Amino acid sequence: IDPFNKNCEEAGAVSCPTLAPQTCPPTFTNQIVASSRSPSSRPSAEPTDYPTLSPTLPPQSVARDYIRSKRDEIERSVLVSYTNDGEAFPSTRYTFDGLMNGLDVIAV
Repeated sequence: IDPFNKNCEEAGAVSCPTLAPQTCPPTFTNQIVASSRSPSSRPSAEPTDYPTLSPTLPPQSVARDYIRSKRDEIERSVLVSYTNDGEAFPSTRYTFDGLMNGLDVIAV
């Protein structure tokens, strides 16, 4: 393919790989297979009047709490700026609170 002229230079020079594996056609039988198990007449456990599990936190709360627990490491390793001599110092432009606000915006 010639990107400048937006056409194929020679059709014989192009080969396309097969993306899907080759499969055999399905075979059908006229036999009906009987189920080996019959359904029970009623549920095996009685329903409960109360929840069996306590509610879990939404995933965004779990992630947010984890990120907050790593605040010191993030401020020390990620939210840093460097002088021309290569010395690291805490960034004044990029802050942890700004990071969390940005994550809240994109999480919606």
